[in-house]
Amino acid sequence: MKLRLDTGNKASDIYPLIQQFGNGTHTGEISLADRPYEMDISLEIPNGVHIVGDWWAKQPWQTWNRKGTIFWASGTQHGNIKLKGWSSGIHNCMFIQNQDPYGPGWTPREHHWFVEMWSDDHYISNCLFDHCTRGITQRWDIGFSGRCKLEWLWMHCFECSIDLWNYADVPYLNNIHIWPFGQQNSYGEDWERANSTGLRMRRVDNPSISNLFTIWKNKGIHLTTGGAGSVSSIKGTNLEFDAGGYGIYIDQSNSQRHMINGLKSNGDGQDGSMAIRVIGNNNQMTINGLGTRPHHKNCVRIDGNDNYLRINGGMIEDWDTVRLGYPALECVGGSNSIIDASDITFKYGGSNLIGWNGKVNLYNFRRI
Repeated sequence: MKLRLDTGNKASDIYPLIQQFGNGTHTGEISLADRPYEMDISLEIPNGVHIVGDWWAKQPWQTWNRKGTIFWASGTQHGNIKLKGWSSGIHNCMFIQNQDPYGPGWTPREHHWFVEMWSDDHYISNCLFDHCTRGITQRWDIGFSGRCKLEWLWMHCFECSIDLWNYADVPYLNNIHIWPFGQQNSYGEDWERANSTGLRMRRVDNPSISNLFTIWKNKGIHLTTGGAGSVSSIKGTNLEFDAGGYGIYIDQSNSQRHMINGLKSNGDGQDGSMAIRVIGNNNQMTINGLGTRPHHKNCVRIDGNDNYLRINGGMIEDWDTVRLGYPALECVGGSNSIIDASDITFKYGGSNLIGWNGKVNLYNFRRI
């Protein structure tokens, strides 16, 4: 069933109509008009209801050309979108959170997450998050959810773009473009490089992540603690992290059976930037095709116990930009942690390819 809403300019104007549609046991689409809606209250989306906006600008970096269905929050106490019902979603919309003017010591405002997922089978697509402090999260306090589909998203979020807490199976993320649309300001850029995260996951089973691009992120993908377990069995394809700190950063333990086909990390060359950094225990990952450049110290560094990383093929360029002897691949501290790497080409970097502690095995390589 479909319902067209062409009224109001605030969330409170359309909220009763959305609830009336959902409470009438209807499922289907509610299409919204080409206009801005101020988030004076939160919108709760019921079971089986999908909000479909009027398409926003197809060139999101052109700030003057932005139009369509826009949800905007002027202050930190404004509402957000809560996907409360199972199999609910939102599509073809733009989300904006007002920020303070850029200047020395700038930080983003403490806005809510703009979209919260509360149940199973949520679908979010074709949306732009513009200058938001926080983008999409799965609520941490609802227990386990199953399946979500996030695709064709353009996201400029300062603290974190996507945050998944406890997914029991198969979140699907595809064509996620995390980029500072419309921002040409060094104060915002500096804050993002030092603090921002693209995708953060805690307890997530079998996530499928494809065609993910981030820029200016301190951590492109962050596997961390706080959920009811750890991340297992990432299936990743075509992941790129540009002009940031860490491509993949793992500080949780027991995160295993990850397989990634095609990972590129272009570091910013600043202190601490690495393609892969592991500091937890008992983590496992296989990467088929790794490209890196430039990184301040190591390109890959593993600490902790019982970690295993396998790298099959790739080009590692321009590590140890400080020229202090950091090897491209290093596995240090702890016990039983190993890096196996084969068919690697090394180019431009420092003098050491691997750390000299016997925990990095390098097969069939060349330096050019």
